[in-house]
Amino acid sequence: MYTLVKNVCIVSVTLMLCACTNAHEVFMQDATQRTLEDSTFQQLKTEGRLLGLEQKFFQAIEKLRLASTLRPDDAQTHLMLGEAYYHVGNRQESLTHLERSRALAPNNYQIESWLGTVHIGMGHLGEAELAYGNVLAVKPNDYNALVYMGYIAFQKKDYRSCHQYFQRYTKLVERIDPARLTEQEKRRYQQATEYNRACDVNWRYEVRKLENFL
Repeated sequence: MYTLVKNVCIVSVTLMLCACTNAHEVFMQDATQRTLEDSTFQQLKTEGRLLGLEQKFFQAIEKLRLASTLRPDDAQTHLMLGEAYYHVGNRQESLTHLERSRALAPNNYQIESWLGTVHIGMGHLGEAELAYGNVLAVKPNDYNALVYMGYIAFQKKDYRSCHQYFQRYTKLVERIDPARLTEQEKRRYQQATEYNRACDVNWRYEVRKLENFL
């Protein structure tokens, strides 16, 4: 009887050891797989970012799409996909990835700025206003957001707000040494100045109409 019990105990211990060994092997395999996926994901993401910097946007999209299949909840990957799709002219796909990025990383001013840019291009002024408003809540002196908020206000015939946004923008730029401005920044400043004047004139015109009515 003792021998039988002893043998049963030995078998039980052996089975337990085998089970633990198998569980450990499975754990190690899973860990190795995760490490491999992480490495592949980071490589694809880095390659996609570099291709984007080189303005090779179609190639960047290929890399970033593969990266997003490995890590579908990575906000930065969706942000970079949104940027790349925008540059190749696919605004709807750009919007899809940017909205996914916003859902994963709320209150990120870079994501909001890109959402504003895409919505402006699609003529969605209300959505663009919301996005740029979110940018200004985090960065009150963001040049790009101030310019577009002024433009949106102009389109809405809200001349008071339009004038205020462009006035804030021009005052910020006028503090910078003109020699440090790029050609693109100089063109944008000139356009903003013209809008500022138009807003001011229209605002005064609207006020005069109101005064005459009263």
